This record gives sequence, C-alpha cells and structure tokens, in this order.
Amino acid sequence: MCSYEVCSVYVYALSVPAEIAHSDYVSNLDVLLNESIKLYCDAGGLPRPRVAWYFDSTPPVAVDNATDGVFLLDDGWTLYIDAARLSHAGQYSCRAVNVAGDDEKLFNLTVLGQSWSSICSVQFSSMTLSNMHRIYTSEQPSV
Repeated sequence: MCSYEVCSVYVYALSVPAEIAHSDYVSNLDVLLNESIKLYCDAGGLPRPRVAWYFDSTPPVAVDNATDGVFLLDDGWTLYIDAARLSHAGQYSCRAVNVAGDDEKLFNLTVLGQSWSSICSVQFSSMTLSNMHRIYTSEQPSV
C-alpha cells in the first residue's frame, strides 16, 4: 500500500536465455536434386529471440533471396529451399539471440546428385544392345 509520501513499486523482469531445441547435435539432412526442403529453427526464450540463418559460416541469409531459391518463412524461423541445387549443399546454422543469451543449431544438408531420369538415360545410353539382351534374358544373344 502506498502513502502520499512513500510508494515502493517492485518490477520483476524475467528473462530466459534463447534456446534452440536439439541444439546439442547436428541434424544431417538429405534432399533430392530439384526437390524442396524446410529447415526449422525451433527456438524459445523470453523475450522472444531473433533468429538469423548462416550458410557455410557466411553472413545471414537474406529474407528473400529469390535468385538462389532460398527463402525465410515464419518471421525467419524457417529456411525454405525451393528446387534444391548442388550449390545448396553445405552447413546451415540458425542462431537465436535475446538479451539473456544465445544458442545455435547446425544442419548439414546434402543434395543427392542427379534426378532418376538422368541416371537412367546415362546408364542405358552406355549399354550395348547385346549387354541389354544379356541382362534382361540371361541368355547370350545369337550373332
């Protein structure tokens, strides 16, 4: 209770350091060439942390990097790669920061080579007719 002469007001500010779920281990992710993938930065803290993404330790990923097919969604909490290319392979990290602390999570992304149609066309074009006959019939072709 306050009187006219003296009034004490106590304000408690609660801060909880930024923390990212499962930041203690690296997530190894695979994506097929030309497929899309989302990387999530599941961060918490009080006040709500700011999130920044890095690729191979370079400065933060831009919010809309349409020329490279990399986008940040959900106020930067999700990194979305549309139509993955071999150049997208590497280490991504999300860093969450607030006044009470920071945390970082690492993601190793592998883009798996060629599409199946490319692999099949290369394999069939390198086979001779006699090899194909042998594979499918288990017989020697007559000459």
